[in-house]
Formats: sequence, structure tokens, C-alpha cells
Amino acid sequence: MDNSYQYETEIDLKELLYSIFRKWRIIVVCGILCAVAFGAYKYMDASGEAAQEAFEDQVKAYEQSLVSYNNTMEDYERNLAEFETADAELERQSERLEHFEGLLEDELHRIEDSTLSSDEVANFYMRIEILKEFINECESEVDRLEAMKAPAEPTAKEPEYPVMNTSPVKYIALGLVLGVFGAAFIVCVIDLMSDKVKDIKDITRRYGLRALGTFENDDAKVGKVFGFIDRIIIKVFGHERRISEDESYALAAANFDNFALETPAKTVLITGFADEKKLSKLADSMSSRTEGVKFIAGKSPLVSTETTKQLPDVDSVILAEERNRSTNAGVEGEIAAIRDMGKDIFGVVLL
Repeated sequence: MDNSYQYETEIDLKELLYSIFRKWRIIVVCGILCAVAFGAYKYMDASGEAAQEAFEDQVKAYEQSLVSYNNTMEDYERNLAEFETADAELERQSERLEHFEGLLEDELHRIEDSTLSSDEVANFYMRIEILKEFINECESEVDRLEAMKAPAEPTAKEPEYPVMNTSPVKYIALGLVLGVFGAAFIVCVIDLMSDKVKDIKDITRRYGLRALGTFENDDAKVGKVFGFIDRIIIKVFGHERRISEDESYALAAANFDNFALETPAKTVLITGFADEKKLSKLADSMSSRTEGVKFIAGKSPLVSTETTKQLPDVDSVILAEERNRSTNAGVEGEIAAIRDMGKDIFGVVLL
């Protein structure tokens, strides 16, 4: 008989996040430890010789930057002073040019006087030539001064004196973040790599078995310290207790009665990797709620010789597995062993 099973595991992101959040105490503790370690490292490093030497190098770099900044500002102030001086000189040269042009115009009007002698006319022309030279010089100087532009303001900023940072706050925050995310990542990997049965769907979908009942998750219990956080997480992810344990036993018995109409059985073995006391309690509950059927409990046939000997004498088998205790590999081995004996598996209960 081929007892191999092919099943593509689907990752339930909501349940994965629930598993991570339920380990919040471990995650927070890891974050605090990493924060303390990073803070201590920063404190020790900041008080060492290497940190002192690094600070002295920063001071030297600051002094060099300050000298460069002062030189830049001195050049700017000198150029600005030259520009302001040139601006004042431009105004003076403009006034001289207007004065010489006015004198030239007056001389040109006087030379038109016909009563002047030839010597006076010659003197006038000589003065006119001199005035033109002055005017040309003034115009050249005005052009030169007008071509000058104001110096651009320097973009350099005054350097700040370095401060030796001995505060470990940033390192503490970094350590806290890394510790929290690192611990959460490890919890996530462990949860994904785990072969433990977490939900009855892990069995029913993988092996095609009927689900007779499932009991409330013990993970819904809250801690004594900061229990309100546990209650919030449980409520957000929908893991509140909805039915009592007694009601869960009653539902398992009712489902058995319904399915027994199709597959009658007089003697049923309840076995699995669940705790032996829980197996016995389930068998007693099923016996008290179901007429005409004998239920016997036994440990997994993979670990119990007595259970293996009982298999030929029973009509059917109910697998009773325990959440976060039974493994998928163990369940598969049980199913193979039971079916190799030619026995039918009536269904599965998750305790």
C-alpha cells in the first residue's frame, strides 16, 4: 500500500504573526539585551584612546577649515571694499566728465565770436584740444569703473567646533531595533521550520481525514505579568475561548454519532501522540456520550507495543493529537502503521 502523501504547505501569515506576537516577552528581552550591549560598547569606545585621537583629528580639521573660511571672507571683504571705492570714484569721474563737457561747449560757443583775434582763436583751439583729452580720459575711466561688478557673496559656511559625542542613546536605540527584529526573525524561522501540529487543518488537509473535534488552544492563556498585553493579542488575532472544554467533548461525540451512521463501529481505539491522561479522558467522555460503542485509549502505536497488539481487535481508530506536541511526521507514521494493519481511521481530534 502506498502511504506517501503529497501536500503543499501553505503559510498562514496571520497565524505566523500570532506566533511571533505571543513570544513578545522573549523578543522584548532580546531587544533590551542588545540595547544594553550596544550602549555599553559605545560608552567604552567613547572613553578610549582611539576616540580621543579621533576627536583631536576632528579639531585639527576644524582649525584648517576655519583658516580657509577666514581667508575666503577676507578676500570677499577686500573685493567688496574695492567695489565700493570704485563706485564712489565712478560718481566723481562722472561729475568731472560733465564739467569738462560743459567747458568744451562754452568754448565752442565763444570761438564763434568773429571779433576775436587770430591769437585768441589759436588759444581757444588749444584749450579745446586739452578739454577733449580730459574728456577722453574721463570716459575711459568711467567705462572701466562701470565694467566692475560687485563680488559674489561667498557660499562657504563657518565650520562648527566638533563635539565629542559620548552619548550612547543612538546606539541603544539601534541595539533595541536590531534586537527586536532579530529575535522576531528567529522566532519566525523556528515557527516555519517546526514540524509540530498547530491546527487540525494541518492533519485533515494533508491526510484527508475527518475532523471530529478540536479543543481550545492552550496558547490563549495569559501570563501573570503584563497579562493585558496577552489578552489584547489574543483578541486581535481571534483566539479567544469560544466554547468550554465540556462542550468540545460533546461536539466530538456528536460528530462521531453522525459519521457512525455511514461507518458503523463497535470498538474504537483512541490513540495518538497526545498526553496519555488526555487520551483516557477523551475515551471516557466518548463512552459516556455514545451508546453501544466501546472506546479504549492507548498511546501511539509507534511508541506502544500494547497499542499495536490492540489494533487487530478494534473496528476503527480515532487519532487524538495534541497541539504543539504531535508532529506531522509522527502523524504520518501513525497513519501508515494503522492502515498497514488494514484498519480504518474514523477521524481525528485535536486536543
